[in-house]
Amino acid sequence: MAGHKTVNTLRNVNLTTALGLATREIISLVGGGGKSTLMQKLAGELEHARQPVITTTTTHILLSQATGYLILEDKPETLLARAGQALANHPHLTLACSQKDSGKLSGPDTATINKLAGFADYIIIEADGANQKPVKIPSATEPVIAGSTTLVVAMVGIDCLGQPANRSLFRHEIAADVIGIAPDDTITPQVVADLLLHPRGIAKGSPAGARIIAFINKIESDEDLSGALDIARRLSGHSIFSRVIMGTLRNANPVIGVIQL
Repeated sequence: MAGHKTVNTLRNVNLTTALGLATREIISLVGGGGKSTLMQKLAGELEHARQPVITTTTTHILLSQATGYLILEDKPETLLARAGQALANHPHLTLACSQKDSGKLSGPDTATINKLAGFADYIIIEADGANQKPVKIPSATEPVIAGSTTLVVAMVGIDCLGQPANRSLFRHEIAADVIGIAPDDTITPQVVADLLLHPRGIAKGSPAGARIIAFINKIESDEDLSGALDIARRLSGHSIFSRVIMGTLRNANPVIGVIQL
C-alpha cells in the first residue's frame, strides 16, 4: 500500500512480550510476508535473553536463514543426539536434515520435531512456504505443523492489499474454490480476514490445543496501519485468534501494536 506518514513503533514491547510467550513454547510460523525474518529476530531475542532456542523447518529455508549453530544431519536419532550435546555450549541451534542443490535446507519431519520438546526452552519452526509472496492459501499438504506445537503464528504482509490475487496471493488458483476470489480480483481486508479465518485457510491444521496469533507485517505508513486495523476488526468476534500483532520486522523495534481479541 502507498503512504507517506510513518507510524510509530512500541519501543518497550519486544517480540517475546507481543507474542505472549510462556516459559516453554513450540512455535510454528505459517502464511507469508516474513516468516524467516520473524524466526531469526525472535531467536536472536531469546538467545540474547540467555534462553536456549532451536530453529528449524518442516519445509525448506535458505542456508543464509540458518542462524546460530547449524547441525546438518539426515538421521533423526543422530540429529537429536547432536542437538542435545550442542546445547551445552550453544544457546541457539538451527537443525536441518539435508541441503538441496539449490542451497535450500530441508528440515526434519514432524515426528522428530515432536521429540525435540524439552530440549530447549523454545523451538521455532518455519512450517510453510509462500514463494516470497505476502499472503498465501495452503495446498492440501500445507502447512506442515508438528502436533506438539503450542503457538501458531499466521503471517500476512500488508503489502498484499490493493494488489490482484494473481500477483500477491501464493497458490491463488486454490482460492477461487475456498473463498471465491478470482485471479484478477483485488486483495482487500475482507479477503485477508477470510484467508485467516477459513478452515482451509492460512492456519489450517493447527493443533487443537495451540494458541493462534495473527501477525500483520510490513506496516510502513498510516495507510498500512489503517488496513491492518481493518483486518483485526474483521477477526474480532471469532475464537480462532487470541491476538493480532501489527509490526514491521525489518525495523530494530518491530512491534507497532498488539490487539487482544
